Amino acid sequence: MKNKIIDPFKKALNLKKINELNKKDLKNLTQILKKIK
Repeated sequence: MKNKIIDPFKKALNLKKINELNKKDLKNLTQILKKIK
């Protein structure tokens, strides 16, 4: 039963980490695009 409760939290944390990485990647991409222009 404990795993069923903890699992959604783990998934949420993983999603949060992925979102943070995506934001960093987007910032990097915008900087690269500005350099190309």
